[in-house]
Amino acid sequence: LLLLAGIIKKMRPRTRITITAHGLDVIYPLGLYQWIVRSILPLMDAIVCVSAATEREVIARGVPEDKVSVIPCGVWAKRGVELLKSPSKIHLLSIARLIPRKGISWFLSTVFPRFCERYKACRYSVIGEGPERGFLESVISQHHLEHCVSLLGRVSNKERDAYLSHATALVVPNIAHEGDMEGFGIVCIEAASFGMPVVCARREGLIDAVREEQTGFFFEAGNEDHCLSALVRSLESPLSRTAIEAACMRYYNWEHVFRAYVENVFFPS
Repeated sequence: LLLLAGIIKKMRPRTRITITAHGLDVIYPLGLYQWIVRSILPLMDAIVCVSAATEREVIARGVPEDKVSVIPCGVWAKRGVELLKSPSKIHLLSIARLIPRKGISWFLSTVFPRFCERYKACRYSVIGEGPERGFLESVISQHHLEHCVSLLGRVSNKERDAYLSHATALVVPNIAHEGDMEGFGIVCIEAASFGMPVVCARREGLIDAVREEQTGFFFEAGNEDHCLSALVRSLESPLSRTAIEAACMRYYNWEHVFRAYVENVFFPS
C-alpha cells in the first residue's frame, strides 16, 4: 500500500495522503522493503503511529517530526458477555501468536513454575497458535505442568471473550527479538475493556497499551523476579474491575480515538 501511495503522490502531488503505521510494517528487515519505506514514507502528508515506539522508528526513517502523531488503537466497551466458569480462583491468561517475541515460552519455563509454588491451585491458559507450540508442549512436560496449563489453540471470538471476562489477569510477557517488534498491544486494551488487569512487559508499543496502576502493572521485560512481583501485586493489591474498565474507556474507547484523528489528522490546528 505504501508503494501505491508513492505512485499516487507522483501522479497527483497535491493529493493528501495519511498513513497509519503499526510497528513491524515499519521495521520489516528486508533490504528492498526498507528502501521503499525510507523513500516514500517521508513524502506522505501525515503519519499516524499507534505507539511512541512506532513513532521513533518512523522518524528514524527520515520522516519530519511535524508530520507524525501518536494515536493508539481503540476498543468498544463490552457488555452482556457470558461468563466462563473456572475450577481455579487464580486463572492467568495469555492471548498471542506462539512466536519467540511474545515470550510465552520464557514465561512458562522461568516464571510460572515459581508462581505455581506460591499459588498451588492456579491455572494458566494460552489462546493462540504458532510455530512454538511444540516447544511449549515440551516445556510443560519438563516442568510437570500438565495439570495446570492449557494450550487452547485458536478459539472463537465468543470463547475468547468468555475467557477475558473471567480470568484473573492477562499476562503479556514479551521479550526482545531481533528484527521484530510489538507496535502496540491490542490484547491489552481488549482485556482492560472487560475489567481484567494486565501484567505486561515494559517493552516497545506495549507501553502505550497499559496504564500503570490503572489498567495493569508493568515489569521489566525478561526479568523473572520483576514479572513474578508484578503478578503477586496484581493478586494481592488488586485493581477493581470496574475501575479498570473505566480507565480503559477513558483512554482507548473508539470515540476518543476518532476525536484524536479529527483534531490531529483531518483538521489539524
